[in-house]
Amino acid sequence: MNILKAFRRPAVIPYQFHYEGVLGTCASFRLDTSDAQLAEEACTFALDRIADLETIFSSYNPASTLMQWQGTQKFPPMLCAVLDSAELWRTKTGGAFAPGVTHPDACWEKLSDDTYMRLNVPAFTLNAIAKGAIVDDIAQAIEVNYPDISQIVVNIGGDLCVRGRKPVRAGVQSSDDSASPLTVIGLCNQAIATSGTARRGLHIRDPRTSRPVIHAPLVSVVAQSAQLADILSTACSVLTIQESLALIASTPDSEVIIVDANGHHFKSSGWSQLEQQARTAC
Repeated sequence: MNILKAFRRPAVIPYQFHYEGVLGTCASFRLDTSDAQLAEEACTFALDRIADLETIFSSYNPASTLMQWQGTQKFPPMLCAVLDSAELWRTKTGGAFAPGVTHPDACWEKLSDDTYMRLNVPAFTLNAIAKGAIVDDIAQAIEVNYPDISQIVVNIGGDLCVRGRKPVRAGVQSSDDSASPLTVIGLCNQAIATSGTARRGLHIRDPRTSRPVIHAPLVSVVAQSAQLADILSTACSVLTIQESLALIASTPDSEVIIVDANGHHFKSSGWSQLEQQARTAC
């Protein structure tokens, strides 16, 4: 036996998995490991965890914790964290990001660390933040429970989170029907989320006016978490382009690219560094 071969480490392979019908969309996982069975086990673990979290956050399941909320209730820590983050950014953005969708007002009052009172306001949703929060949770859970997986990429419906030591390439989808990406960036322990009307039509409303927003067909935000990227991409779809660039500039470790209705591109100051990082990404 060749002695060098005997001590050679097994090759690390980027195993790719794709699933339909996850949180009402598609999900994909890239897990870099030398053990195919371990990658499959991690995917099963992730899908089970997503199903559990869906019973908390779903706006489409009348039996979910969120939809069952009436009056004053105690909630699990992850839901508390999402509620707190949603309220923080509703205030920071002046209601450009708001769970109320058709109004910018508070939808609940925090009574203690885990207890909240639902206010008498029109229906609200956590759709603009919960998917990102779930993506973050899954990436972190795989990282903690499967330390032999060296690189983790979780993508659910376009909310993408990267965990690992190396940068990973991510394409920003074009605002038109082109098959080519608008640009390619490198992400390392970062996340990206995209909002806008380019692919899904007029589904975003300005909570302050209840009117559809049409001035920014595509907004992609990179942040340290998918949850924050979710929030910022939604807010930047509502705010003016200059307000959006100012918001990103005031938010540490965040970058944005915006395509306006005329096809013009606007990038935050550090976006070009993400594009340069793609050159060394895997």
